[in-house]
Amino acid sequence: MGDLSAVLDAIKNRVKVSGIFWKFRHIVHGNIWSNYYESYTAKRRHFYSCFVGEESCNTIFEFGCASGPNLKNIEVYSNRATYCCGYDINKAAVEFAKKKFDPKKSLFSAQISKSDLRAQLHRWGFDEFDLAIYDRVLYLLSETEVFEHFSEYQDLLVYIIIDDFHNAQIKDSDGAYTSKNYVSILSNFGFQLMSNASSEHPMMNDFFQRSARRLVFKKLTVS
Repeated sequence: MGDLSAVLDAIKNRVKVSGIFWKFRHIVHGNIWSNYYESYTAKRRHFYSCFVGEESCNTIFEFGCASGPNLKNIEVYSNRATYCCGYDINKAAVEFAKKKFDPKKSLFSAQISKSDLRAQLHRWGFDEFDLAIYDRVLYLLSETEVFEHFSEYQDLLVYIIIDDFHNAQIKDSDGAYTSKNYVSILSNFGFQLMSNASSEHPMMNDFFQRSARRLVFKKLTVS
């Protein structure tokens, strides 16, 4: 019985970090994207709207935006006229988000393209995103994939907020999730850590207590 339980846990852990699961999650949980969207009022999401207001951000990009709850929170509560781009692997989530935002001030896509993002910024009259959000999504990528992503998009980003599993001392893991050292990764691209706080996502176990962090980075200006 113990062996079977271990096998089932291993399978469940692999599913949790599977891109295929997230790509088709709406098939398993039919109302998930409407539920995600309606959570835009959740307390933890107010960090983003407060940040946008305090730093006077105009343009927002979210990688792994789902149906747009973080971006909707910014739109409703930041007291700023913002423009947003959202990318998500799940097409149903993207289509849901498109219906909830002004198409003149937003772009949602299930395919990420630097040229498309840059072109959209230029249509709005901007050159870069004041804020890029990575809210509990980068754990799905390998360290190499994360490095390659920021290598490609670094010149489009000013502030970056990463809410994920970070540990600068050890490679921490609980079987389903593994930490990365985002400070080390982003230092390669000229981003400096501005704050490191505990995540406001639910703390599921000791691993979450140790490594679930909300990190804020800012691109260093070259004098």
